[in-house]
Amino acid sequence: MSMTKKHWMILGLFLLAPTAFAAEEADSNSFGILGGFSTNKNMVLQAGVGLPGLQTKFLIGILSQLDVGGILELNWADIHGGDFALRFQGAVRYAFYNSGRLGLSAGMSPGLRVEFVGNNAGTFIDVLLHMDFSAGIRITPQLTAVVAFEIPLELWTKGEFSAYIPLVAATGLEYGITSSLKLWSMVRAGHGFSTLTGSNSWAGRLAGAGGLGGGGGTQGGLFSFHVGAAFAF
Repeated sequence: MSMTKKHWMILGLFLLAPTAFAAEEADSNSFGILGGFSTNKNMVLQAGVGLPGLQTKFLIGILSQLDVGGILELNWADIHGGDFALRFQGAVRYAFYNSGRLGLSAGMSPGLRVEFVGNNAGTFIDVLLHMDFSAGIRITPQLTAVVAFEIPLELWTKGEFSAYIPLVAATGLEYGITSSLKLWSMVRAGHGFSTLTGSNSWAGRLAGAGGLGGGGGTQGGLFSFHVGAAFAF
């Protein structure tokens, strides 16, 4: 039995529908910002506000899987008890797997934090060697969920040298408004460990800043939350 014109139209729509969806998905997810997926050779400016402060990140996709850039943060509620802190970090992200729906990436963001503490406790300059592993899952063509495990390692150089090792879990969402604009949110929580106790430990720093005081080299309840937007150029 020969096919009518109507049948051919229905068959054509059926065959073209997946192609149209794929084109929409590729357009609205042409760049990733929170992890899992790369910027796909775009230049991306990401900015956000929340707790503990303001953050900006600039990434350049030098390869389809490799992004490099920098991070600048101003924290007015620093987790170590400081009045405020500035963070200057480089950023490298390698997206080593991309199935279209699932993306996996690893990153590092070395840099410095300048922490200003009140009550005559002084100024601290710490070396940052942050590492992360992220997975991005495209729920819809516009919506991507990201989960990450982070080790934001810090080397404290004030007084006796010590290392501070937080273990942090993170989750976030990014939503494509247009092919060059995304909104995003990110929540992080975890626990930190210091190699020293006493005056150079986290608790010792808080004592100098009028905080918790006492001995011990651990810090629980690490938490941060940011919302913002990202633009691709």
